Amino acid sequence: MKILVIADHDNKSLNKSTLSTIKAALEIGPTEVLVLGSKCITVADAASKIQGINKIYINDSEYYENFLSENCAKFIAEFSNGFSHILFSNNATGKNIAPRLAGLLDSMIISDVIEIIDTNTFKRPIYAGNAIATCESLDLIKIMTIRSTAFEEAAVGNTTVKIEKIK
Repeated sequence: MKILVIADHDNKSLNKSTLSTIKAALEIGPTEVLVLGSKCITVADAASKIQGINKIYINDSEYYENFLSENCAKFIAEFSNGFSHILFSNNATGKNIAPRLAGLLDSMIISDVIEIIDTNTFKRPIYAGNAIATCESLDLIKIMTIRSTAFEEAAVGNTTVKIEKIK
């Protein structure tokens, strides 16, 4: 079981919400990060210093410059073989790409996760935050958005992990 975190960034710097998403992913299992973007090697370099990550993948192409959900979801769906969970930050980009990816992979989306119970069970707010639902998913690939304020940020160190360029 491998976990894939989709890095949230602006093609120049890594968004801090990605650190919280990675922390959530590490609670589930071995975690790898995918950086999609254009001229975004600095983002991959920053992500490679996050402690606990096993590998960074980067697809640096003008095709992903504006993070269009159609482009990104299609690539992630093709790349997702071997991953049991795909996590996004719960922000505009994640909320845009994750549902399209879920449709392509015939999986449900578990949005706004605030707690990881186990590999199949998660907590998320409902009714405008007035209640907390416990959700269980038996999908082969769980697609989730993570509320960054619910998780600590993953630690950043001096050592780096391997960055693999993919197309």
